[in-house]
Amino acid sequence: MKDIKKDPFEEYIKNLPPTRKELGQAWQAAIGLQDVDGLKPSEYLYETAKKNIDGEISVDEAGDLINSYYESKDGCSEVETRTEEADKVSARIAKILSEKAFTFSPTQYLSIHRELFLGIYSHAGKIRDYNITKKEWVLDGDTVSYGGASELRETLDYDFSQERDFRYNGLTMDEVIHHLAVFISRLWQIHVFEEGNTRTTAVFLEKFLRNLLLNEKHELHNREMHVSGKFFLGHDDPINDPINDPIKLDGRELKIIELLREETGLTRKEMAARLDCSDSTIKRCLQSLVEKGVLKRIGSNKKGEWLILEKKSSNIL
Repeated sequence: MKDIKKDPFEEYIKNLPPTRKELGQAWQAAIGLQDVDGLKPSEYLYETAKKNIDGEISVDEAGDLINSYYESKDGCSEVETRTEEADKVSARIAKILSEKAFTFSPTQYLSIHRELFLGIYSHAGKIRDYNITKKEWVLDGDTVSYGGASELRETLDYDFSQERDFRYNGLTMDEVIHHLAVFISRLWQIHVFEEGNTRTTAVFLEKFLRNLLLNEKHELHNREMHVSGKFFLGHDDPINDPINDPIKLDGRELKIIELLREETGLTRKEMAARLDCSDSTIKRCLQSLVEKGVLKRIGSNKKGEWLILEKKSSNIL
């Protein structure tokens, strides 16, 4: 059996002292994100990153060295152009991840794209003005249609406002993860830029999540956007509680579960229309499902969504 060749940079990061670990991880994330678009940084980038991590140069000086390195080159092939993009964007991501200032807003999101791709893409920091359909490797090559160009800014503003108003107080970690997954998927689905959406979203969310989950001091402009309470991933967590008793639901309750699997944000009025019954009937069924531990409401009555507790619903007769 052949030995698997180890990544020397990964080994270098792994052996860093605690005082340099965070900066090393910022560079590792920056380099790793280039793989999303099939880009590979140069050896010069790795050498420059190590100098910054080791304290020989600042992160700004690292970026300047990368820029100077490519300014000295006379013409580039297509492969070299892609390597240049990987190097420059890696250095810029490392810089952003090292900074403490951050605002949770669409403007900050656009600003990150501009900072990452200025001089690389002509549309850096600009919302696309045409519709796109792409084949995505994350969907095994299936085609996906992204947000319509005429509504991109409004859609972006709406999703940010929904997240800004959301309250994490008292949620279990499973519920937090579920909600964040929905928010991230919606942000990616909008696909507001022509290129560079995944890397921009990843950098933005890295800052957001570190503030939210690790209580770092990036500015979010929302005093209540935090996670409170203890998180249990064992028997004390009601979502993970291994209850084996089967749960009996009637026909209408089962239909409600089916509807919510497709769209968690349905209102009572919308459910009543689809099931051809009254609003009061839906209200009574939802309350029954909550009492049986199959459903849980996350967020406010107007702007929240329903969470199906999968470990409970797996026991439904």
